[in-house]
Amino acid sequence: MTSCTGDRRRRQRASAGGPRAGRLALRQTRCGRRELRAVHHAFDIRGESAGDVQIVWVKGDVDLDTAQRFSEGIRRATTGGDGAVLVDLCEVPFMDSTGLHLLLNLLRRLTRQRREMAVACSPSGVQRLFELTRLDGTFQLYESRAEALAGLEHSGRLGV
Repeated sequence: MTSCTGDRRRRQRASAGGPRAGRLALRQTRCGRRELRAVHHAFDIRGESAGDVQIVWVKGDVDLDTAQRFSEGIRRATTGGDGAVLVDLCEVPFMDSTGLHLLLNLLRRLTRQRREMAVACSPSGVQRLFELTRLDGTFQLYESRAEALAGLEHSGRLGV
């Protein structure tokens, strides 16, 4: 049983804009009791191509719950090509260290294959996570898919 103080603290953390802001919601049960429930954004991952670039589009939370699907989706979308890879995280409201780990593994694999990788993520989304972990210097980060495609083209490694 959760105390009222614990509920209040969780609500304060959720409303304070912390790393999991918006992931908890106060709901009323049938018997009239109020409780906090986790809110998850629907996860989806798709692969597509734009010239020589393979694009991995991700929507929803990337965390421990979705890590397996994220990993499989990335592998499916990036296997078989030899061009650059763009991971579009513009519609990802939350990502934890599991997602960062999977992206670092992808970058390592692509670097061994002499392929380039870029990440598109909005400043209001997960870009802050890259900055806090100081990985913004490791990844090529762009604020939109269009900017990332232009950046990959400008780097000179694409035959577009």
